[in-house]
Amino acid sequence: HHHHQQQHQQQPLKSSDAATFNMMMADLADDGDVEGVNLWYEKMRKNGVNADLITYGSLLHACAKSINLQQGELWWKELKARKELSPDSICYVSIINLYAKCGLPEKVEAIFKEMRKKGMFPDAQAWILMIDAYIKKGDIEGAERKYQQLYKEEKRGLKVSPEMVERINNKYYVSIMNAYAISREPRKAEEIFALHRSGGIQPTPHAYTVLIHAWAIVGDMERASYWFAKCKEDGIIPNAVSYGALMNGYCQNKDLKEAERWFSVMVKDGILPNIRHIATLTQLAANIGDVERAEMWFNHLDDIEEGEKMFENSLFEGGSKDSEGNHKAILIAKTRMYNYVIRSCRIAAKSTRNDLKYVECAEKWFARMQRDPSVEPDHHTFTELINIYGLSFSPERAYDMLHLMRKFGLKPDVVTYTSVINAWAKSNNIEQMIRCFKEMQDQELQPNVRTYTIILNGLRESNLPDLKERAEKIFFDMKSRDVKANVVTYNTMLRIYRNEKDFDM
Repeated sequence: HHHHQQQHQQQPLKSSDAATFNMMMADLADDGDVEGVNLWYEKMRKNGVNADLITYGSLLHACAKSINLQQGELWWKELKARKELSPDSICYVSIINLYAKCGLPEKVEAIFKEMRKKGMFPDAQAWILMIDAYIKKGDIEGAERKYQQLYKEEKRGLKVSPEMVERINNKYYVSIMNAYAISREPRKAEEIFALHRSGGIQPTPHAYTVLIHAWAIVGDMERASYWFAKCKEDGIIPNAVSYGALMNGYCQNKDLKEAERWFSVMVKDGILPNIRHIATLTQLAANIGDVERAEMWFNHLDDIEEGEKMFENSLFEGGSKDSEGNHKAILIAKTRMYNYVIRSCRIAAKSTRNDLKYVECAEKWFARMQRDPSVEPDHHTFTELINIYGLSFSPERAYDMLHLMRKFGLKPDVVTYTSVINAWAKSNNIEQMIRCFKEMQDQELQPNVRTYTIILNGLRESNLPDLKERAEKIFFDMKSRDVKANVVTYNTMLRIYRNEKDFDM
């Protein structure tokens, strides 16, 4: 021990070194930047600096922020293996937070047990996370149990401030309402809301938003609008998310007029629209094949200032507010919006039977997307374009898209290949269709039932002399790969046999 102390005195720098590294790691951890934190952690080790509890706190916090379970558990294990370090409450809350976000209440329970063994008592924050873990898992009864238990703990002297009680109550009730909304049980969400009010708790704007959302996703816009009005009547100002939930409902009902009307109401009420509202309207216009409106809503993006693009990440307060995550979410939303406009061209082309005007329009938007430095085309972009070329009988151009995808570092998948096979089939180019099918298998991609059915249908319409034999070969290839045929597949085979006058099969 004396020797150990001496050694310690010779290295006074070590702990202060750790402080420098910890400072660098703290901000990165707040952003959930696991790679960044790890980089500093590696540097720390290379410099022979021992990680302390603050270091592990940051490492675990970064994993909780970015929901990186694998890495979090590795670091937790490493911390536990360090005999000279014993996790403090910050480390415990970080690992609890990670498990809660992953919906693993059993693991949270185990940590609670471990803390108690050491004479440490989980604080109110840890209890909230515990309840969250059950909700995330979808175990409402488990959450109820913990909620009751929390009150017993309070009687035993768990310090819970009045603010904390309100926060727990609101979070708890709203979380359970939200769980019912997701499972499409709006009536149950309403019951919880009534219970919430009878307990004398003032509902937050969030509680109303969840009710609007609960009715909107089941398509009952009358009830959704009722709760929107009730929110205002109760003196609570609806927020951007509340308007978004209403607009989403009208989008599900394919009612663009009403969705647009609510957008105007929102702007008139002084709520700044965010990228999510614009994306919702662009998507709806796309789904009904209204190219003009889709383009118009896309161009609305320019009116939204960079700052206003920041949107609430989820229905819940406490969604990640870090700029990095927000920036990523914006780019994902913007990429989707380009895809929506291209989709509107495809749907319009389909309903007007391969109007070349829409093919050109899709190409124009694809070119614009490539010029936009903030986004890159993804699998959906290429699938939409391939489908448009299929509709306009340009299978060669559809096939070229596979090569272009690779240039963007994207690997063509089953969906993109199936779309190209469909384009060859539509143009009745059977040899190329089969060649593309072989190429797909050479890429070790497993064709699905849609791929096989398209090929069989292509053969059926081809009137080739050996059509029946070729169709059987494809059908048995499908069986041998354990791909289950569906009704359309069987109907296609039956039509082939009928055309071939083979009634025995």
